Amino acid sequence: MGLAPDLTLAGFLVAEHRQVEDLWLHWTAKNISFDTALGYHLYHLLTGGIAATVEVVRASAHPERDRILKEITSSRHTDAAVENGWKSNAGYFPPTRLRRARRPGPTTPRASASARHRACS
Repeated sequence: MGLAPDLTLAGFLVAEHRQVEDLWLHWTAKNISFDTALGYHLYHLLTGGIAATVEVVRASAHPERDRILKEITSSRHTDAAVENGWKSNAGYFPPTRLRRARRPGPTTPRASASARHRACS
């Protein structure tokens, strides 16, 4: 079956906002199946910054907290590595004028995808 291109694109669009709170959506997406567990990039979980992500996960009561921490605290995960992975994946999805105009800056607040999902439910 493999990793569906629409899931890859959805993950990219959520991750480009770099909201730590979205790590739970990425974790759910990564664990849909064996194929997504292998193919969905772990750096999607880390785009909000490794230290901030680890802090949020450690403070959580998520049932897979320990498993997530084991995955994201590897010494191979650095903010530089996440940024390099991000840049290489961004090549698959070139920015459009609309996405460039909507991209929040470092001080621009944006509701996480989780909050937007709850608001629509």
